[in-house]
Amino acid sequence: MGAEKVEMDEILKRSDFISVHCPLTPDTRGMFDYEAFKKMKDTAYLINTARGPVINEPELVKALEEDIIGGAGLDVLMDDHGGAGNPLFKFENVVLTPHAAWYSEESMMRRRTQTVDSVIEVLEGRVPFSFVNKDKISS
Repeated sequence: MGAEKVEMDEILKRSDFISVHCPLTPDTRGMFDYEAFKKMKDTAYLINTARGPVINEPELVKALEEDIIGGAGLDVLMDDHGGAGNPLFKFENVVLTPHAAWYSEESMMRRRTQTVDSVIEVLEGRVPFSFVNKDKISS
């Protein structure tokens, strides 16, 4: 498909957009810090829909103030409550959205009916449609 495996430094150096989708672990906490931002293009955008603490926000603010990167799109913050005093609100090149992309009236109804359907499937001796590790079930 034309994909090329490269190390993180190369991703930072080459990318116009970096979209973060990793879990928060001791290794990923703060992995996007000032040193990482300095490796990025000054036109690059960082997009985080993973977990807020993956990005060191004070160092992101510094990088934005110094025009080291082009901007950011953040669906999560270090502090989930956000707060009007967050310095990220002052940047025109930062888009902040609530971590609620799944939410709609339809998804709320589906969540409820899918839960009930799964309970019924189990009670009837069937494997639920949404069962994650079906290979672990013994027949």
